[in-house]
Amino acid sequence: MKKTATLLTAGILLLGACSEENEQSAADATPTEGGELSYALATSPGGLDPNVVPAAVDYRVMRSIYDSLVIQTEDGIEPWLAESWEISDDGTAYTFHLRDDVTFHDGTPFNAEAVQYNFERIKDPKTQ
Repeated sequence: MKKTATLLTAGILLLGACSEENEQSAADATPTEGGELSYALATSPGGLDPNVVPAAVDYRVMRSIYDSLVIQTEDGIEPWLAESWEISDDGTAYTFHLRDDVTFHDGTPFNAEAVQYNFERIKDPKTQ
C-alpha cells in the first residue's frame, strides 16, 4: 500500500510539473533585478575550505565561490586567473602569468603573493 501511495504521489507531482502554467521556458522569461536564488544539494557540504574538504558536493558549492588559475574543459586546460603559463622542459617548474584585473571580495589585489600563500596552504600538513 505504501509503495502505491508513493507512486501515485510521484505521478501527481509529475503531471503538475507538466501543466500549462509551468510551460514558460527560461529563454522566454523576462529578467528581473534583485530577488533571491536558492538551490539544493543532495547533501550538505562539509565545509568551504578547498584544501581541507575532499567531497564532490563541497566542490560543487566551492566552484561558485572560488576561482582557479586554470580550468579543465572538454578541450583541455584553459586559462582562468592565469592568462598563460610555461612548463619547464623537465616538467618540474610552472611559470604562471597572472591576470592583473582581478581583486578579492574585499578589494585586495590578486597577485603572485596570493597564489604562493595558497600553494603553501596546500602543502601544509594541517590542510593537506
